[in-house]
Amino acid sequence: MPDRNEHPDEDGKSKPKVNKLMIGLILFMSLLCVAMIASFYMIMKMQAPASTPQAEVVEASKNVADSAKEHVASKETEKAEAPKAEKVSDSGVKSNKAVLKPQYYKLKPSIVVNIPGVDKSRFLQVDVELMTRNSAGIENVEAYAPLIRNDLITLFSTQKYDDLVTVEGKEELRKKALEIVQKVMKQNTGEPVIEQVLFTNFVSQ
Repeated sequence: MPDRNEHPDEDGKSKPKVNKLMIGLILFMSLLCVAMIASFYMIMKMQAPASTPQAEVVEASKNVADSAKEHVASKETEKAEAPKAEKVSDSGVKSNKAVLKPQYYKLKPSIVVNIPGVDKSRFLQVDVELMTRNSAGIENVEAYAPLIRNDLITLFSTQKYDDLVTVEGKEELRKKALEIVQKVMKQNTGEPVIEQVLFTNFVSQ
């Protein structure tokens, strides 16, 4: 005998079974919506941080490039403003001492001449070395050494003994010898070539 509380529908199914089915379907749909919303939120959250570091990297690269350009520009300005390192000796010969080392040529033998004295004739013996920084200087000096020697003998022969016993007198003679040597080289090579004339031995008696 059927229960009085249950009223079958047209399909022969009871209403409580229909209600349970609807509730289950609603719960499933709700969970599906929640899952979709959570998935969408996670996707958006993952995409947002990915774009930010990329923008920061691009900006950092741009800043580095700008800094490099400013550094290069400042270096070029310093080079343009800095004076050229050019050394000028007391002989007036320009040279770049950072590039070329000095070379020396010794006039051989020693120059020996007679010089007038107060009471008697005396003699002067001088060892002369010529300094140059010209790459072809030594070869040129060697080629014109006889001319240089001749003019120096003439110069030394005209000196007075009393003038050569002082440091000032010897230095004055050295400067005159430099002028003569440079004159000989300029007349024959077009350049002074020699920077210094050095007296490595100086004897007057």
